[in-house]
Amino acid sequence: MANYDPENWRRFWQEAKEHQHKADQERHEAAENTRVKQIVGSVESAVEQLRRQNDEKAPKNKGERRWKRAEVLGLWAAAAVGLTAIIIANNDAGKQLTTMNNQSGAMQGQLNEMKAASEQTARLVAANEKVANATQSAGRAWVGPFYAAVANMKSGEAIKIDIAYGNTGREPALANTATDPKIFSRTEWSGGVAAQNILFWENECMNNTPLNELSAQVIFPTTGPASLAAHFDSTSENAPENVRFKASDQLISGEEFLAIKGCFTYKTAEKIHHTAFCYYYNAKLAVGGQLSICNVGHRAD
Repeated sequence: MANYDPENWRRFWQEAKEHQHKADQERHEAAENTRVKQIVGSVESAVEQLRRQNDEKAPKNKGERRWKRAEVLGLWAAAAVGLTAIIIANNDAGKQLTTMNNQSGAMQGQLNEMKAASEQTARLVAANEKVANATQSAGRAWVGPFYAAVANMKSGEAIKIDIAYGNTGREPALANTATDPKIFSRTEWSGGVAAQNILFWENECMNNTPLNELSAQVIFPTTGPASLAAHFDSTSENAPENVRFKASDQLISGEEFLAIKGCFTYKTAEKIHHTAFCYYYNAKLAVGGQLSICNVGHRAD
């Protein structure tokens, strides 16, 4: 059944039926033409012979003429019998062709039933896969952020951000956490430069960030207000050089935007999953130290 293709079988049977029908028809027509020619030739030969005999010697009496006419009628009757046989043979051939067409229709019906059964099986398999995926999704871990906040900033001092996150799934996850803060000017923020940078981070998180199990931590399922926290300190010795910046006057006044992009890479149900996220801060828009959610840069698998 693995190599069965209903459509190929249907085309194969249709072509075979057409070739067989054409060949049978050609053979039948050739045979009938030969038989007709033979019968007509025999009749014509007999009539010609009688005509010659009549020309050479006329009948001596009416009785002989009646016998001659009877002979001619007999020959024509024989010809009629032959033609009748041809018609009957044609009818028989037509019945055979009808039988073949009926058999072909029955086989086509069986092929259609097999195709329908195959399609139904495929639908059942797909439905079972959806159920299995839904069951797995319901039981796996889901790691993601809850909110982000920045400590009170002063010009020339460090930038400190806390990101609350948790596992809202039903099993523990082995996870790595990565963050990437960046400051954008108002022009860069409104002109699309910031969005391109954030989207690039999202793509890298989802497609090019493997799990480092040696440095991963176990994140157990969290319920209610309980959560974990990821910390960023721009003056930390563990921070990369490119993010060791301090709050500027433009950031404090609201002329600059601070975006912090994040990525969770974690293992659950023996599969690796990712969550990309982004928050931003602007002094003119923020309520207290609460960071807002970026318009782009969010995805999870």
